[in-house]
Amino acid sequence: MHPIKTLEDNTRLIEIYLLRVAAYENSAQHKFINSKRYPKGLYDSLDKQSVHYIIEEKGRIIAAARASIIDNLRIIPYFELFQDLTISLDEPFWFYSKLVVHPDYRGQGVGEKVNKHILSSLDSKKAKTILFTAKSSKDQAFKDLGCSLLKALDNIHHKAYPYDPEKKTSIFLKYIED
Repeated sequence: MHPIKTLEDNTRLIEIYLLRVAAYENSAQHKFINSKRYPKGLYDSLDKQSVHYIIEEKGRIIAAARASIIDNLRIIPYFELFQDLTISLDEPFWFYSKLVVHPDYRGQGVGEKVNKHILSSLDSKKAKTILFTAKSSKDQAFKDLGCSLLKALDNIHHKAYPYDPEKKTSIFLKYIED
């Protein structure tokens, strides 16, 4: 399998934005995320300040995810999802989001490889915790990676979180060890 790299060239962000749409357009999410609704790709305000992790095949990005240092929940475009958490996020934390795998590479462990890499390699000198959302069908996989389920959400209707509201979403936290 190809190595995971850090994106060095932000001019390639458009490639990631379009990959997100292609990935969701070829999934059960196609009613909510497709090229008709997102002709310029799927992106938000965190993209330009994030570290992007990619896997390439023949010069083409086939998987991508991002991690951002956040010092205020309100910076997250859909911060309202996190308002009722019973933990304190007074210090900066990593926010891991937007994992996508090209449809031709699904079912080959690519997403799992990216998850393991990011959750085990984020810099504890910058932040001690990682916060992220995932579809509830992935709960056990994230628990197996040492993540704690904070909250399960359903019927999410938020413009900045355009996924199927019928699919349950989980919020996870992981503490980074030095």
